[in-house]
Amino acid sequence: MSSNLAAGPGDALDIGSAYSGNVARFFTPGWVLRHVLMVVVTAGCFGMAYWQWTRALEGSMLSWGYSFQWPLFGLAAVALWVREVQMTLRESRGESVQSEEPPLVSPFDRGDTVPVGATSEQRVLVAATDTVTGTEDAADSYNHYLAWLAANPDRRPTEYPGVPT
Repeated sequence: MSSNLAAGPGDALDIGSAYSGNVARFFTPGWVLRHVLMVVVTAGCFGMAYWQWTRALEGSMLSWGYSFQWPLFGLAAVALWVREVQMTLRESRGESVQSEEPPLVSPFDRGDTVPVGATSEQRVLVAATDTVTGTEDAADSYNHYLAWLAANPDRRPTEYPGVPT
């Protein structure tokens, strides 16, 4: 009876070399700095949480909130580090690390902006038809929005009708 888990000497060497190649990239000077920074920041955040906890037990009411916030900051540092490691591994496998979601668009942006991924011909077409006046500028649109909010204090921002055309 043969076992699929048993590997010959050559197989173990192949697995080891692939593993060491994946791990070796995380021991470059830049990555070592990231590892050390993550450990220092996380330890510092948990140390600050302990300090705030001891102050809270002495009667400082404000310290109660901080004693629960500092561990969250430390966990955020760990989450950022994990995300960086995962993105590096995805890049090494040839996977895309870019988001498939389109970027958020401001309601104050002009409608004639060049879309993401436009060809050079489309860019020239947009530039040629660009007729910017004072009311189409993003800053003017935002100022109009602020003026509308000031003139309508009882209305919600979601009720903003937009810039008149």
